[in-house]
Amino acid sequence: MQKFIKELQIDSKSTLIITPNELLEKILGEVIEFYTNKKNLSTILISLNKPYKKIEEFLSIKGINKDLVFVVDCITRNGEMKSGQNVHYVDPSDLTKIGIVIRQLMNNITGKKALIIDELKAFSFYNELDYVVKFIRSIVGQAQKFDTNVCMITTEDKELTDTIVGIFDNINRMDVYQYIKQL
Repeated sequence: MQKFIKELQIDSKSTLIITPNELLEKILGEVIEFYTNKKNLSTILISLNKPYKKIEEFLSIKGINKDLVFVVDCITRNGEMKSGQNVHYVDPSDLTKIGIVIRQLMNNITGKKALIIDELKAFSFYNELDYVVKFIRSIVGQAQKFDTNVCMITTEDKELTDTIVGIFDNINRMDVYQYIKQL
């Protein structure tokens, strides 16, 4: 895993990982482990891929300190659960509210931290592309002010990725063969 993560260079200020769907979960897991276990950073995870309960199970299995991970769950229906100290439930179509929650978390968490969005492409299912691009640009800009590394992971969406690549310091395009070669 470490060689693979090293090649991704996710330690830069802002990273975009474009991956096939088959690798999304594996790469997300490795990125979370890298920031929390290896770098010991508080990590904000915006999840458009897994509900909080599944994330909680993953953190337990991997031995990741749950106190270091703050989740914005955009999967679970807002009315089903109440937000708590380490989890916020936000509708994926409400980019304004997601942005507010992210900024509050970046402001309230002391020290260096990381922000991960686990399926950027999913935002475009709920929002117009122009709004998604403005949101991404805003979040990356805000993260710099709050000493926060950003890693956004997405499956291939040519229109989206072609529009946002200029926002990031580091771009990684993964394929299954490349990943297997790293193991």
